[in-house]
Amino acid sequence: MGEVVSVGKKAKKGDNIQVGDRIVALTPNGNGNARFISIPAKSAIPIPSDVKRDDAICLVESYMSAYQMLNLGRTNGHPYTDANVLIIGGSNPVGQALVELALKEGANVTATAPESHREYLEKLGAIWFPEQQKKIYKLSGTMDLVVDTLFLDEYKSSYQALNSHGKLVCTTNPPIRDHGSIFARMGRSWFRFIDTFLPNISYYDVHKSFQDDPLNFEHEFRYLLVKLRNKEINPKISGRIALNQVPKAQTMVERGLPNGTVVVLPWEKLDMTQNIPVIHVRD
Repeated sequence: MGEVVSVGKKAKKGDNIQVGDRIVALTPNGNGNARFISIPAKSAIPIPSDVKRDDAICLVESYMSAYQMLNLGRTNGHPYTDANVLIIGGSNPVGQALVELALKEGANVTATAPESHREYLEKLGAIWFPEQQKKIYKLSGTMDLVVDTLFLDEYKSSYQALNSHGKLVCTTNPPIRDHGSIFARMGRSWFRFIDTFLPNISYYDVHKSFQDDPLNFEHEFRYLLVKLRNKEINPKISGRIALNQVPKAQTMVERGLPNGTVVVLPWEKLDMTQNIPVIHVRD
């Protein structure tokens, strides 16, 4: 997220982007922490002045993914009222957004997470479940929808949890828990090959979603802005950090410690020597 400092000659008047506008943009090739970045005007989504910076970051980073993944799993556009929904990875920011949005539709939500996140998830209204493949197999045949953000075992236990008409929605870029293991990458590729024969599995990538239909992405983002203004959703900020604190914060994220989104403020005047001010669960 940033502020427009210049608009190129090739930008169309219909893009409605002006110098001084607050915008949010997806940058699939990185550079999100740069002081200046050049992006196509059509990639910029204006942010109203009354929306807090941190909330806007949470919406585009977490809630858009959660909202669109839930939409992928719908049957004929129906809400999830009384549906059994399993969220694999309920402790990460996208997982927490999935839990919140599904609960607001009246779903019976079960969320896997380290036990350190149990109290928070149960406070939201979800059923906590251990984040272990062998445990998840005990849910076999019970779920109307499973959203897997982790890729624990090539999505096998997630698929087994579905009932006869259930759907599985997977993220294409789960957290790297195996530090890039070649076996995990091979397993993911193999599962994606065989799932071409399984119509009840969908994959989601937030960058591809934006690239495929930027107008619809912006429309749904504005819908979430309305939800935010009406206080129907409550983005959770775990902490704000400086650029040189990113490596240590990433280690905390991989260990599942932060309870919410960690916002990087690379060019603000933060104390670069301070301990990482991140609200986290007990280690």
